[in-house]
Amino acid sequence: MRLALNKFWKKSKRWVPGFVISAIAIIILLNVVELEDVASAVKMINIKFILIAVALTIVSLFTKSLVWRSILNLDVSLKDTFFIICQGYLLNNILPLKAGEVGRAVLMNQKTGKGVMYMFSSIVIERAIDIGFAAGLFLVTLPLTTQMESAKPFAIMALSAVLAGFIVLYFVARFHRQISNFIEKYLLRWQWGYRVIFPRIQSFLDGFQVITRPAQFLKALFWSAVTWTTWVMLYYLVLRAIAPDAPFWWGAFINGLLALGAAVPSAPAGLGVYEASMVGALSILQVDRSLSMAYAITMHFIQIVITGIFGAIGFMRNKISISSLLRYKDEGEKPQKDRNEEVVRSEI
Repeated sequence: MRLALNKFWKKSKRWVPGFVISAIAIIILLNVVELEDVASAVKMINIKFILIAVALTIVSLFTKSLVWRSILNLDVSLKDTFFIICQGYLLNNILPLKAGEVGRAVLMNQKTGKGVMYMFSSIVIERAIDIGFAAGLFLVTLPLTTQMESAKPFAIMALSAVLAGFIVLYFVARFHRQISNFIEKYLLRWQWGYRVIFPRIQSFLDGFQVITRPAQFLKALFWSAVTWTTWVMLYYLVLRAIAPDAPFWWGAFINGLLALGAAVPSAPAGLGVYEASMVGALSILQVDRSLSMAYAITMHFIQIVITGIFGAIGFMRNKISISSLLRYKDEGEKPQKDRNEEVVRSEI
């Protein structure tokens, strides 16, 4: 029994902080809003705003698929990319530790055979671009608020970290052969490390090559800009359900602050942290907290449902269950024909 408890604790201590942060966020929210007022406010949201949210959420998922497809630059259809992204969101909604990011790397590897680490490096680039846009939106809208000047250094640090990260990644991609040769020489002393670890490191480094290809990288940035514009429109148009006179820049401010808040560890689906970030952003804009909470719950629920539906369809299309994906074991590069005949069995 003691051995089982120790094993459970070793595994759980990685996701416990996220659950604790979510629990704290939920407790704070319950103390600053009246649930009856929130329920009444949710009922006030007109169905047309719900339909707008559904439509723009689906559009943003397609443009997000174009971002990832541009980064990958592989022979994979937009349809497959769309469903794999939704599958990743579905996994994030039900599993801790952003397991959906690893999950979609595994799923895309099943389609392309380029390697899980190659896919994961493309996701790192995609997330870095998102953080850059989020920090940029926050900095642009910050002067229009009166209560967030103290947060300016944080946004500048986030944007600077992203820019510095891209510079580092550029040099890693530019000199990836030299780096690979250095790692190879080191791992040659260790047979297992050379046979198992080196191919994955090499695949991971190869995935950063997009940064050295201006046309491909600019294409990814363009579709990222379209995605973020769609998100700003989404949050602004639905916000008018509770704040009819809201200016357009509110949508950009909320979006930027919400994306930065999403970087905080949390329970699956960002439960609690998403709502706290939204209520905090709208409180700064002097929107009633109960109305803000109703808006946050509505938006979060729509996004979870939409990504859940398309994610489930994606799993059915690929004839892969979530449980089998969790048992998947990356055994290195294999011919695509053999890979497709396997049952997905590894652990993320």
